[in-house]
Amino acid sequence: MGSWAAGQPARAQGASDSTADRPVRPAGSVDPCLSPLLRRGPAGRAALAAVIRDAEQALRSDPGYLRELAAWTAPPGSGRHDGVPPSSYPGPRTARQDFGGCGFGRGHGWGTAAVTAVPEGRFAGLACLLTTARDSRADWVSAGQALQRTLLTSAVAGAAAALHSQPLELARTRSQIRATLSGGAYPQMILRLGTVIQNASSVRRPTSAVMLPGDIIPPAAPR
Repeated sequence: MGSWAAGQPARAQGASDSTADRPVRPAGSVDPCLSPLLRRGPAGRAALAAVIRDAEQALRSDPGYLRELAAWTAPPGSGRHDGVPPSSYPGPRTARQDFGGCGFGRGHGWGTAAVTAVPEGRFAGLACLLTTARDSRADWVSAGQALQRTLLTSAVAGAAAALHSQPLELARTRSQIRATLSGGAYPQMILRLGTVIQNASSVRRPTSAVMLPGDIIPPAAPR
């Protein structure tokens, strides 16, 4: 599945305003809605980027958040098969300053360097909000299913996704997004969709580590 870490550049050849400037309900879903922010223009994207930076700054002062971040990020060459490897997020010199990402490198200078020239006006991708009308546990599950369909559909179309959950982890910033950007709907995920300049491989646990005793692995489909 295509993905790019929050902060990496994207090419400015995404969906046009005429095709992307409308809410979308992912196939098979009833309530979750994926809404591009094109109608709000640069001001709307700037407001969203600002609240992401605000939330990220607040989270970095939370010891519990920092402990969890450290548990899931390993140094280069660690050989881990889970978590967030340094190859999946930009280094300090290549990270975006507008849509800030999680501080996976934690000041160590970890992350990837740009392998191609990055234009000064690089595109931030198509900013979207995944929302639900209510905010029950069932709505959270529905939002997760809709996100899954969105990511798979994007991958088939050759688009990558950057996810920003920082503002949704704090009641203050989540309420701010709901009041100013999502029309009263409950924001469940913030995404940026676009085509990326560079790709990086991800890590995977071995199948045996994620299967329960007695599970049967279906045979691979013929090609």
